Amino acid sequence: PNTNDSNRLCSSTICSIFHGLDYPLFPPSITDFAFFTPISTDVDTSDCYRFFAQCQLHSDDIAEIFNTTLTVFCPTRQAFANFNNEDFNRLLSPDWYRHACEFLFNHITAGDFTRNELVHQAPRRITMLNGQTYNLRKTGDRPRIQNGNEEGRSNFGDLIALDGYLHTLDTAITPTAVSNNIYDWVAFDPNTRLFKVNIDFVQLTDYVSKDYPLTVLAPDNEAFRR
Repeated sequence: PNTNDSNRLCSSTICSIFHGLDYPLFPPSITDFAFFTPISTDVDTSDCYRFFAQCQLHSDDIAEIFNTTLTVFCPTRQAFANFNNEDFNRLLSPDWYRHACEFLFNHITAGDFTRNELVHQAPRRITMLNGQTYNLRKTGDRPRIQNGNEEGRSNFGDLIALDGYLHTLDTAITPTAVSNNIYDWVAFDPNTRLFKVNIDFVQLTDYVSKDYPLTVLAPDNEAFRR
């Protein structure tokens, strides 16, 4: 935090100085680090922070949900600059909330591991919180995560927080959920709006949203009105 003002208050015998801070002092979480890195370092993970905000989940919430500490691989702003811009904007739109959470969980693994520990564990398979499994490799003292032809390297990390470690990635590791599933097509098509209402009403939303093959005969709005 930076001091933006100070005041000297004196009684007859004692002087005290109060400094104003532009950020509160509190034990940091991984989400806090994602927010602060462009302020305190030359690494910018503010786009990664936007996914925490989009999912309305703080990293300590995620740690509590999964009952574990976390190792978060935050793609840098430069990594997102090389990401598909259409997918990036779509993920941060309100309709794609679920996909944004999937994308975030795809960059988090259970347990708190330093970069040195990750390097010594390589090569092995690493499983993210969304269930996706990738290859953990290393280049010298830098861990890297391999997803097919996509590969993200950690060039900066070991930011230790209350709920684990933050590491950066120079490439976003894209989960399969960036593509549309059946529920997305139904939800985004105005002609099947009433069908979506019925899916939600009978609580089949999660079932239809799964990434496995389905054949759905979807009545359009006119069919319901008839």
